Amino acid sequence: MRHSVCMRRFFFFAGALFFVLSSFGGEDTYEGVRWYRGIVRVNTDVSSGTRTIEEVAGLAQETGLDFVVFSDQLLVRCEYGIPPFRRVFKIHSSRPSVLSHGVGEYLSRISLLRDAYPGMVFIPGADIAPHYYWHGVPFSGDFESRRFSQQLTVFGPAEPCFYEGIPVIHNEAVSFSIGEFLKFLPLLLTVWGLFLLKFGGGEPYRDLQGNSFSFRPVLGRRIFGCLLAALGVVWTLDNRPFSIGSPFGQYADHGSAPYQHVIDHVRIQEPDAAVFWSAPEAEMRIVVEGVQMHSLPYLDDVARSRGHNGFAGIYGDAYTAHQPGGLWDKMLLEYCSGERSERPVVIGELDYHGHDRGIDVIQTVVQTDDFSVAGIVAAIRHGRSYALSKPGAGVLNIHEAVLVLGDRRASLGETLLVAGDASEGGMVLRIRGEIESCEESLPPADLTVVGNGEGVYFKRFHEAGFALEIPLLLDSCEIRKGYVRFWIDCGNVGRVMSNPIFYAPEPFGANAAPERSGQTKQVCQLPHRRGLASKMASRACPRATHRQAAMDSVETGSPRM
Repeated sequence: MRHSVCMRRFFFFAGALFFVLSSFGGEDTYEGVRWYRGIVRVNTDVSSGTRTIEEVAGLAQETGLDFVVFSDQLLVRCEYGIPPFRRVFKIHSSRPSVLSHGVGEYLSRISLLRDAYPGMVFIPGADIAPHYYWHGVPFSGDFESRRFSQQLTVFGPAEPCFYEGIPVIHNEAVSFSIGEFLKFLPLLLTVWGLFLLKFGGGEPYRDLQGNSFSFRPVLGRRIFGCLLAALGVVWTLDNRPFSIGSPFGQYADHGSAPYQHVIDHVRIQEPDAAVFWSAPEAEMRIVVEGVQMHSLPYLDDVARSRGHNGFAGIYGDAYTAHQPGGLWDKMLLEYCSGERSERPVVIGELDYHGHDRGIDVIQTVVQTDDFSVAGIVAAIRHGRSYALSKPGAGVLNIHEAVLVLGDRRASLGETLLVAGDASEGGMVLRIRGEIESCEESLPPADLTVVGNGEGVYFKRFHEAGFALEIPLLLDSCEIRKGYVRFWIDCGNVGRVMSNPIFYAPEPFGANAAPERSGQTKQVCQLPHRRGLASKMASRACPRATHRQAAMDSVETGSPRM
C-alpha cells in the first residue's frame, strides 16, 4: 500500500514538474496562446503559379507551416478600344484567373484540403487589381499600360458571390435596375432609320388622267436610314444594358479612387475580411504580347486610402515604409489620434508562384488561441503577428514580445492600459527569442525600437538565445494613446518586423482617482509623437550615436521623445 502511495506521489510531482518546464521552454506557448507560422499571397496554376493547390498544401506541410493564404489573381484582362464605341470595337487579352477557372471550383478545392491536412488551416483569398489605364498614343514609343500590377490582397471569405461581385475593372454583373433600361434609348435611332427606309418615298398621288405615282427613296436618304439604324444598334451594344461593373474606365488615371471603391465594397459585404496593399514600393516593368506594362511604387495611395488593414511590410523587393517617421508611422499616428478607423498592420508577403522558389522564405507568424480560418484572419487583421524573412537555412524566432507595466502586460496587437499615476515607473518592452543558424559564427543581430514615430532604442547583440528588456519612460505630463514596435536584422539569417504594441490611458473610473472640481489638470505642451522615450543609452554600435544625446537626457529626467 505504501509503495503504491509513493508511486502516485512520484507521478504527481513528475507531471507537475513537466507542466512547469513545458510552460517555460516551448517557443509556441505563452499563457495558452500559440505562435503559428504561415505564408500569405500564394498563387497556384489557377492563375499565374506553376503548382496546383494540392501540391502547395503538401509542400507547406513538409516545410512545417501551419497555415496558407491562397490568393490567386481574381481577373487578368486587358482591353483597348477604338473610339467612340470602345466596348464594341476593341482588342483584348486575358490570362487564367479565379473567375475564368470558376470561383466555386476554386473555393471548393481549398475547402477540401481541411480533410487531407487536418493539422493545418487553409484560407481562401484573391489578388485584386482594381484598375489600370493607358498612357500615350498607340503605335508610339510611349504607349503603355500603367498600374496593372498595383494590387490588393483580400482573404477570409469563402462565398463565391463575394468574389464574383468585387467591382474590379472588366468584372461585370447582371442588373435589372431602371437605369439599365435607359441604355436602350439609342434604339430610337434605329427605329428612325428603319422608318426612313420603309416610308421615305412619300405619299402616292394620282394625276388628272387617273395615273397613280409614288416617290421612291433617293440614294442619300436610304444611306442615311441605314446609318441611323446601325448607329442605334452599335450605341446600345456599347452601353452594355443589364450589365454593371467598375465605374472607372481604363482610359484615364483615376488615382486611388478605384482602390478605395473596392475597399469600401469589401467592408460593406464582408466586414471581417482582410484587405492588404501588396508590395507598395515595388516597381514593375514588363512586356506582355508586345505591350509595355509599367507599375510605379504607390505609397501615396496606401496613405490616402481608408478602411484597409495595412500593407506588406516584408516582401521580395526593397522596402522602407517601416523606417522611423515613414509611411507606417504616419498611419499609426493617425490611428492613435482617431483619424483612421482600421489599425494599419504589416504582413510578410511571400508572393509565391512556384518556379522552384522556397515556400517559407517570407512568413507571417501569428499569435492566437483560435486556430481556425476566422481566428488566423482576425489575428492578422489586428496585428497579433510579426513578419519574418529567412533567406538562408537559419531563422530568427520570437518567443515572446510584450509591453509590461507592473502586473499588466500586452503583446503584439494588444493595448496596455496605463493609469494616470503610472508614468513614474515606466514600462518595459520584453523581447525573448533565439537565432538558429547553420554557420559556425553567429552573425550579429541589430534591434531597433520605434515609439510613436521615432527611433528610441538600438542594440547590437550576439547571443543565440536572447532575452532583452528595454525600459521605456512615459511622459509624466499627459498620457495619450501611443505604440511601440521593433525590428531585428540578423544578416543572412533574416529579419523580424513586429506589429505595434499599443498603450492608452486607463478609462476614467477604472482604477484612477476621479478629478475633483476646482483641480487643474497638468497638460504638457509636447507633441503626441514625443510621448515615449527609452531610459537606456544605446551602446556598442556607431549607428546609434545620433540617438545618444537624447537617451542620456532621458536618464537625467528631462522630458524627451
